[in-house]
Amino acid sequence: MENITQLLQPYISLAELIQILVSCISLAIALSSLYQSKKSIQLTEKSILSANRPYVMFYIETLDTVYFEKYIVIKNFGKSAAKILDLTFISKLDENNDLNRLGSLVGGIIAPNQKFTTSMDTTFNETITGKIKYQDLDGAIYEEEFKIKTDMSSNLLWQKIKDQGDSAEATAIKQASQNIVKAFK
Repeated sequence: MENITQLLQPYISLAELIQILVSCISLAIALSSLYQSKKSIQLTEKSILSANRPYVMFYIETLDTVYFEKYIVIKNFGKSAAKILDLTFISKLDENNDLNRLGSLVGGIIAPNQKFTTSMDTTFNETITGKIKYQDLDGAIYEEEFKIKTDMSSNLLWQKIKDQGDSAEATAIKQASQNIVKAFK
């Protein structure tokens, strides 16, 4: 250390050298803090965008009311609206839906938590595969591939109970009440 101070003696004092070193260390810490802050802001921004984007999904819904019914459902589970740009089914659909292939949904907007359903043949048990392309209100485009397992409920049991002492009207009212309660639970 004495050699350095003797070497720098005509130009800089030891106190000035220490001040320069402390300043350089402070600058390095400040730059490191700025970098960490920038990364944190970017991560927060990404999280906010991810939390508020649309998430459009397909699934099968079954109802076991008076009759057993199956529906193909498209629903926006996200926090913002989605405009459907393209909908392509790679596999065949059931006989009722294969002709139009849900084409009327293309160009439409699905609000958050809104869903569209189409009735399907209850005996159709093939896996449906496809792709959907949709856009959020800010113009970001999302493409998703999906697989719908239509036979998920094929070996689940459902029953229709009719009290022998009830009239047809009373039985219908009881079943309707049960289905309303089931839909909201």
